This record gives sequence, C-alpha cells and structure tokens, in this order.
Amino acid sequence: ATPQRQLAEKLRDYILQNLMKAVTAQSVAGEFKYNKDYLGRVFKAEYGTTIKDYINDRKLNMAKKLLSTSDMSVASVGEFLGWQDVNQFLKFFKYHEGMTPGQYKKSLSL
Repeated sequence: ATPQRQLAEKLRDYILQNLMKAVTAQSVAGEFKYNKDYLGRVFKAEYGTTIKDYINDRKLNMAKKLLSTSDMSVASVGEFLGWQDVNQFLKFFKYHEGMTPGQYKKSLSL
C-alpha cells in the first residue's frame, strides 16, 4: 500500500475506535499532528468522502443500529456516541435523517 493509503487507513481506524468520543476532523488532525486540510485531501482521495462526512455517517449508522437493536434511550445513545448535550444529538440526527431519533425508533415498531 502507498504511504497515502496507509495514512488514510490509520485515520479510518482511529475514527472507528473513537466513535464514542467527540471526534472531529480537527481532533483527528491534532492526534496525528498533521494539517487538517492535508489529511482531508488524503482521506478524500482514498475514500471519496470528507473526514467529517465519514464521521457523521459512521455515527449516524451506529445511532440507528443502537436505536433499533437496543433498549437504550435516545439520550443514552447520544451520550454513548460522544454528545455531551442531547439536544445537539437530536439536531444532528434530525438534520441527517429528516426525523428525530424518537420518531425513528417509533417508525421501526410500526
């Protein structure tokens, strides 16, 4: 694998291992001691998506999985995925899914 590919894979692995924290493109850059824009270009070249979009997508998928397969409350799911404020989680989920986590959970049992 090329050095760029290896770096992108390390970034991806780090993100997946830290999904339960408030991980951002900026925090990833700080952790790897690289410029955020450089890492963004490397990641996008390898995976075709931005670091931010990748993090959001993974968090959203994990939230949906937890909402559909566990009896965790919406607040617990948000907290589990790194949100200190449940309202930020609600806004994030609604923005990406077009419904609140509670509505999502209800839609599963219909």
